[in-house]
Formats: sequence, structure tokens, C-alpha cells
Amino acid sequence: MHAAIMTYFHFKTTDMDQVLMWYGLDEMRKGNFHMPRYYGQDYGSMLEPFLAIPFTGVDYDILLPYVAYGVLLVPYILMIVLGTNGKFFALASALSAVCFLGAMPTEYLMVGVMPKDMATGVAVTSLGLLFLRNEKWYGLFLVGFFSLLGWSVNSNAALFGAVLTLYTLFSNQGMTLLKRGLYIGLGYAVVTVMHVMLNVYLHNSGMIVHSHWELVFQFGLIASAFENLDSHWGHIAVLFHARGWIYLVLFVLLLIVAKVQKNKAVFIAALALTLITCLSLGVNKIHDGTSSVFFSLSRMYMALPVACLFLLTKLNINTKLYMPLIPLIATLLIIQTGKAKFKADEQVMFVNNTVITISDIKDLKNGCKEIEEIWIDTKAQAILFGPGKLHEAWSFSRACPCLTEIELMVRPEYERKTWDLIQLDADTFSQFLWFSTESVETLSAGIGKASITKLDSITYFKNIYLVQGANLNPMQIYKDAGFESVKYK
Repeated sequence: MHAAIMTYFHFKTTDMDQVLMWYGLDEMRKGNFHMPRYYGQDYGSMLEPFLAIPFTGVDYDILLPYVAYGVLLVPYILMIVLGTNGKFFALASALSAVCFLGAMPTEYLMVGVMPKDMATGVAVTSLGLLFLRNEKWYGLFLVGFFSLLGWSVNSNAALFGAVLTLYTLFSNQGMTLLKRGLYIGLGYAVVTVMHVMLNVYLHNSGMIVHSHWELVFQFGLIASAFENLDSHWGHIAVLFHARGWIYLVLFVLLLIVAKVQKNKAVFIAALALTLITCLSLGVNKIHDGTSSVFFSLSRMYMALPVACLFLLTKLNINTKLYMPLIPLIATLLIIQTGKAKFKADEQVMFVNNTVITISDIKDLKNGCKEIEEIWIDTKAQAILFGPGKLHEAWSFSRACPCLTEIELMVRPEYERKTWDLIQLDADTFSQFLWFSTESVETLSAGIGKASITKLDSITYFKNIYLVQGANLNPMQIYKDAGFESVKYK
């Protein structure tokens, strides 16, 4: 099923956020490590393209989904390998992880395998699992370190970080609660300093285009969310697909079993998970999304299934209970494999959002080739997009520089590659291409003595202009024509 989803979905369709990862990988391979955060933001990361650097010879649209898939699997693999009760492999833990992953819906894979920083924070947090059995002070320190580092990489990892921290804090490790808390807290303190220092640097670098939301909590949002849990948790609903309420059932079961088994650490961690998860529904950012996997509300809860699975592996579960589940999950996987193409086509055809630009990868590559031909024929030194609504301009401006010989290609209205805008704000150009919905007369307002020539249209763009002259400053011309750009200095 996993292979089918990647074949029919991830290898055929992309979006404006994913192609920025292509660009990031291309830049990193050239030695240009612009920023560790997702380009233009003070949150998120560029971890996936960084991990993909060594794997040359594979197209970006193939390589990066594979890397994202590997990142998504990290916590599951660790829980399979590390096991429980001091063993490096335990059948119950392995069965729990395999069954849990096998019971996840296709939408979970669609969201998680998109190379757009969906599962990176959870993967980083899960590295703390390597130190759970280490009773030394540095083991506790590293659990705290990775628990918070995962949140710093992507805040959707917070639930798993909280669960891992509390389980470690209240589990018996031959040390007082106060000492365990101090060592874990030291790990938190180190990450906090790193996080603050990085943000201070970024906010003074001129590279931030899109900042963290101002978070607002409202109890009314919790009530509205509980009326439609399928929207928030449906894409990550284990076994009972598209049914968000299954996590409420899981919370109750985890609490009951932990209480019966007198597992204090699991009970406290499960109680915290229940409360934090439910209360988080009152935060405004949690409601920033749609029913589309490209901008899924469930992306905020990518840590939830992993956190539940982790607690499940820490309970004493008889392996015989998994026997009826195995054929059921196997049947479910077969059914989902048969529906994979339909599911993929459905998500592409009925995109329910106006935020993300979706592109067919084949069409995107062909469009970049057409643009490259004009670039070569005109000997242009740069390409400007905008303003106005242009067909998939966000994707083209990010994908073409890493797929072709085009070096500078920007959309100033909301360009995350601010370093390219700085390069274009110089009187060193003699000719550049301008793709816009505006007329020649409007664009000419900022050109001065330079000449502007309309070129033949291509498949996706009708208005293409060649601007020529001595000592041209593309960004100044853009602004002199009355158009706004993001701040980049």
C-alpha cells in the first residue's frame, strides 16, 4: 500500500512547499546553506533536503519523498528494534508498531511522506527513545534534549515530546524524582538557549517572510472541534479510518489499562496526553487547515499516533491479542492498495484549499523546459514573476532554478528566497524576463530609458516581456512600476 500511494500520489503531484525543498536540496549541494529553518520562516526546518544531500543521481521529485518516508518511519523502526523491558527486541512491542502502522489510513501516508517537514519533529523527538534505558544522568539529559529539540524542529512534535518526558520522569530509574527532573530539565534548557539564539539571528538576518502565528486560546474552539473531530484527526485515525473519535477511545483504554496494571509512568503520561491534546483544540493555529491532504488539519497532530503507540508498547500486552488483528489489518492494507489510485486522484481533483498551489510534476518539468528555452534564446540574466495571478508561478519560480540552467527566478510579492532578491537589487543587469498579467504600459512605468518587448506566449504564460538596457536594477524597476515586494534587507 505504501508503494502504491507513493507511485500514484507523491511521484505524480507536488505543491509549492515541496518544490521549495527541491530548491533547498539543489542549493545545499552547491554549498549554499542559507538557513536551517524552512526558507523564509522562523519555524520548521530544511532537514529533509539536508538528509538527501548524499544521494546524487536521483531526481528531486523521487528522492525527497523517499527521504520523507524514511523520516516518517523512524519512530516506528526504533520502537520495533528497541523493544521494552530492557530488551533490544520484544515481540509485543514489534507487533504493536507493525500493526499500528499497518492500520493507519492512506491519508496519513499522503501527509507524512510529502517532503514538507511534516514528520521531522516527531522523528527527532523519537531519538530520545535510544536513551530511555540509560540510567546515567546524560541519558536523562538526552531524553529531555531530544524531546524539546523535536518541538523546535516542528512544533507538531510537542505531544510526543511531552509524553516521552513524563514517562521518563516518572519511570523507576534508580534515581529520585527531583534528580531526574533536573537532568531532563537541563536538556530542555540547552535546547531553549539554542532555539532562542537561532530565532534572534534569523529575525535580524532579513530572511524572515512568514513568522509564527500569534497563538490565541478560546474554549469555544474546543467545543466546535469536538463537533467535528473527523476533520482534525480523521487523516491520522488508526484502524477506524476517517473517524477522529477513535483517539478518545484510545485515551480511555490507555488510562484504564495503565491503572489496572499499576503503571504509574504510563498513566501520568497518558493523562497528560489526553488533556494536552483536547486543550490544544482551543488554539487558533490548530484550525488553520482544510480537508485536503495538501493543507490537512491533521498535520498538526502527526505526533498523536506515535505518542499513543509509545504508551501502548510500555504496557503489558499479551501477544495473543494481536493474532485476530493481523489478518484484519492485512485485509485492510489490500483494500487500501486497490483504492490507492482513486484516493490519490480524488485528493488532486478536489483540492479544498486556496493556500497551496498544486502541480502535476510532469507538467511542471515541461513548463520549466519551455521557460528555459526562452531564457537561453534571450540570454536573460534573471526572471521576475508578477504581480497578479499567474499559473502555478510559485511552483515554477522555485522548481525551475533547480531543474534547469536558470539561475535567478523570483516572485517578489512573497518571495522566500530573499537572498535572490538582494542579488537582483543591483545595477548590474542588461536584460531580464518579466512574466506578468499587467500590460506593457503599466510595466513601462518603472523602466525609464530601458526597452521592453513582448515575446510569444508559451503553454502556461501569455504575457512574457524582455526588458533590456544598461545598468538595470530589476528589483528597483519592479518597485518603481508600483508593485510591492517582501522586505529583504
